[in-house]
Parts: sequence; C-alpha cells; structure tokens
Amino acid sequence: MFDVVVVESEVREQHMLMSEVANVRFGDPESNYTEDKDLIELIGDADAVVCTARGKFTRNVIAAAKKLKIIAKCGSVPNNIDVEAATEHGVAVTYTPGANKTSVAEHALTLMLSLLKLEPKSMRALQNGQWKSEALQAEELTGKTVGLVGLGQAGFCLAEMLKVFHVNLLCYDPYVKKKFLHLPGQGLLIWILCFH
Repeated sequence: MFDVVVVESEVREQHMLMSEVANVRFGDPESNYTEDKDLIELIGDADAVVCTARGKFTRNVIAAAKKLKIIAKCGSVPNNIDVEAATEHGVAVTYTPGANKTSVAEHALTLMLSLLKLEPKSMRALQNGQWKSEALQAEELTGKTVGLVGLGQAGFCLAEMLKVFHVNLLCYDPYVKKKFLHLPGQGLLIWILCFH
C-alpha cells in the first residue's frame, strides 16, 4: 500500500476515501509546520503528500523525503512548495487553479459590504437597542467606484459578482494588456489601469 500524508485535513472523511489504496496519515491540526524538522518528521517515508497552505515544502524538506513521488496542493498556487527542488528530486507537484475562486471572491465582496454597512459596529448597536443613529449611516455599494488589484480567476469572479451593483470598476493587473475589456455576456466594462 501507498503511504499518504494529509498535512491539514479540511474534511477528514473525504481524505479517507484514499484508504482503499493507501495508508492515510494526518498532520497535527495545532501545528503550522513552519519548521523543516516538523514537516520532515511528518512526511517520513510517505509516497504522497496532500496539503493546502500549511507547511513550507523547502528544498531540505523535499530532499529528506526519499520516497516522495507527489505533492498535491489543494489550492490555486503552489507558493508554499519549492517546485524547482521538487522537479530536481523527481517529485510531481499538482495544484487546483480556480478551485477556490468563488470562495475568495465572495469573501472579498462580504468584506466590502461589511465596511460599507459599518459591521460589526452596527451589529453591536442593534444588540444594544440602538437601531437609528447618525453614527450608523451606512453606504451603498451600488454606483461606487471599486478598484481591484489583480484580475486572476478570483478577481474576474469578483468582477462578475459586482456587475449587479453597477459599479465603476477600475482594475490593475500587470499581466492584462488591453486598456479595457468586456466580461463575456455580462455587459460590464472593466477599465484596466496599465502601468507598464
């Protein structure tokens, strides 16, 4: 059987599906695995590692994992993995681009609305019976100018969500070359600020 280490288990039951073909071990939920020695000890003789953002897979960690064949990151960018070192040691690195784009965009939109609606200040006031106050004059997102830094998958997803608010959307992304673009079928014009 293969030996698989799940550094941080989001949903343990889902990871246990691998138990039909592998011995599945889980990392300590209290550890961030910021020290090489802790991650080296956890991986041991594992054939595969499943991770998200916890743990830094440095050159030393990868070199010490003599049986390791793959590091599978459940996340959009393998920025906690030394991909060059993994390649040199014959360790495949996979990741899931776009897997969390909706969650990230929803979270950003929630934070925008929370700021405009004066949360949690207004919630505390409501709990204290103060529902009408000049200090709680909230703003609306509709019609505002919104700036986005980065138009990757999450940025585009957020831009799509913002269309219902009829915002003036200004974006900066050094990798987008056009001065403006339309989201397909959305009728939303995005102005791209180019500082090349």
